[in-house]
Formats: sequence, C-alpha cells, structure tokens
Amino acid sequence: MPDNSEWVEHLETLLNGALDIWRVDGTVTCNTAECTLRTSKASICVARVTDDGDPYWEVILQNSDVPPLPFGGIQGMLRAVREAVGVDEAGTRLVIGPRADC
Repeated sequence: MPDNSEWVEHLETLLNGALDIWRVDGTVTCNTAECTLRTSKASICVARVTDDGDPYWEVILQNSDVPPLPFGGIQGMLRAVREAVGVDEAGTRLVIGPRADC
C-alpha cells in the first residue's frame, strides 16, 4: 500500500482529471496529508484517513455546516466532490482504470 505522500500524489492526479472530465474550471493544491479542490462554487478538502483502523476517504466541504463525510471507496468520494462543485450533466462521467505508465 502506498504511503501517505504517494496517496496525495495519486489523489491530486485523480482530482485534476476529474475537473477536466467534468469540464469545471478549478485548481487542486496539496500538502503532505490532503488535497484542496477550489472552484467558483466550492472549496473541498479531500484526505485519505488511515489512522482510525480501516482506511477511508474524507471529504470536507469548507465554509459549510456539513460535517466531514467519510467514504469507503473512491466512487463515493468522487460523487460527493462532483455534487459539491455543481456538476449536473449526466453525460460527464469519470472512468477509473490503470494508467499506461503503471
């Protein structure tokens, strides 16, 4: 299993790819523990939590009263991020698969 810095690197690539596929203008910035995605509609922090037993994804909608949202899988995490940035086109889906350089 990758260490946290590798997860953050993969997460940054995934979120940037998601913005491209969803055709949403935004930025993704990361530190050693999490990535923050910013668009005109939302600011969202996404982290891989591994210290509470089973690892899970946590989505925090910044400037919101919604508590942090835990997700056991990438699909649920991406769905929450997609909804938060306001993507409502049914035809813009993200396909998750192996990269050619892996």
